[in-house]
Amino acid sequence: SVDAHGEQDPELIQNHGPFPNHCMQGSAGQQKIDETAAMDPVWIENRRYSDEEISQILQQPEEIYFLKQTYNMFDNPNLEIISADYDPILVFGVATDYCVLAAVMGFRNLNKTVYLVEDAIKAVNHENGQKALEKMRAAGAIIIKTDDILSRILPFNPI
Repeated sequence: SVDAHGEQDPELIQNHGPFPNHCMQGSAGQQKIDETAAMDPVWIENRRYSDEEISQILQQPEEIYFLKQTYNMFDNPNLEIISADYDPILVFGVATDYCVLAAVMGFRNLNKTVYLVEDAIKAVNHENGQKALEKMRAAGAIIIKTDDILSRILPFNPI
């Protein structure tokens, strides 16, 4: 998922939400770092897609990114139907104590196998991040490291 905030989003401080401006649409702060930048993305807007649109998306092998205006990617109405046939799920990114936690718990609630890349997440607040990590582990998330992924990919796709 990718935050795509606008000035009117309710989670922003100026609208009485808890968070300062971040990942504002079209800004440099919204861009992914090079290591996680999309190569051939399909961007799923936070609006309900028609069955035909969803069918077309599911026929494309590209990376699928869900745009969101809250920390919970499950607020995007297309997530559950588009992710229905994907299992396992690999989760990494920021923030451990908000977005990552919501993603892992949402997918675990759908009985998905979730791999959480521990050395590729970062919390807003360290203590809350540790609590979130324990909550995700208790919910059944499988905690792995980046090297665990690379050791499986590199023999097949040398970089």
